[in-house]
Amino acid sequence: MSKLNNLLPHIQLQNASNYNWLRLFCFLTFALLFSSCGTSKKLVQSKQRTAPRNAQVHSAKVMKHNRRKIAEYAQVLESTPYKYAGRDTKGFDCSGFTQYVYNTYGYSIGSTSAEQSAKGRVVALESVKEGDLIFFGTDRKVSHVAIVSANDNGNVQITHSTSSKGVMTQSLTESNYWMERFMFAKNIIGSDRKRMSAFR
Repeated sequence: MSKLNNLLPHIQLQNASNYNWLRLFCFLTFALLFSSCGTSKKLVQSKQRTAPRNAQVHSAKVMKHNRRKIAEYAQVLESTPYKYAGRDTKGFDCSGFTQYVYNTYGYSIGSTSAEQSAKGRVVALESVKEGDLIFFGTDRKVSHVAIVSANDNGNVQITHSTSSKGVMTQSLTESNYWMERFMFAKNIIGSDRKRMSAFR
């Protein structure tokens, strides 16, 4: 019995030591888990912050691509004859031409210049970009529409179907005839949030 009594303090000390190690192990394990959770949370938050920025950059690139392709395709159709109410490459009127070009790249803008003038958002003439639409008329009534093919430091080039020469590209800012009839310009591409994929 005395031998057993002599061993008890040693056993109790060893158990206490094991218990302390167990507590330390559990503490370190929990600390490691919580720190890793915090790190992963920060990574998720970082990805969430950068994702919208990346989407905006992609969207801007797509719109720029679409603008360029629309302006280029409009010029490919130069010399197509004018045809009243024409909607295909056999002949275009002004709004039939713009509708045809935009439809080719997935944009629905309406069939008449009045319908098309209700789309998008107004931009200043000096700020127009490739692919924007420019509207002309008299007495506040829209009667003609053209596609911007370039804006070289304020020298705005337009491609449109005219009754005299069919589809042609010319400088708007150097034409007294068209500048007198200029009404407003519209950004169609940048305001169409549904169309976000690149075309052709």
